[in-house]
Amino acid sequence: MDISKLDTVFSEYIRRRDVDEFGRVKCCTCDMVTHWSEMDAGHFVSRKHLATRWNEQNVHSQCPECNRLGDGKLKEYANYLVERYFITTPRKLKVLSRATYKPMQHEIDEMVQVYKEKIKQLDNQ
Repeated sequence: MDISKLDTVFSEYIRRRDVDEFGRVKCCTCDMVTHWSEMDAGHFVSRKHLATRWNEQNVHSQCPECNRLGDGKLKEYANYLVERYFITTPRKLKVLSRATYKPMQHEIDEMVQVYKEKIKQLDNQ
């Protein structure tokens, strides 16, 4: 199972999803604003859990300092999720992450195509 292509295209989509007209995006856990290419695709629930690894509500633009050095700043991340989506989102993602999920290669290939198309749509906006 090769998931590296999916990780790459999904990460680009996530980091570009909320950009402003200059290609900048705000970190989901601090006030840093920078170009999307300098951000990480930070996961609320660790990416080791395949059931939520590519869940769009679980992954947001996050500066490398918060994501890597700050271990994801999960308290701030949970507050962000509550504000952006709904009060139960952090708990829902944690429950979803416990599901057993091992995608088949054809599912991975389909998701790669979906996110390539989503990026193409962002380019056309």
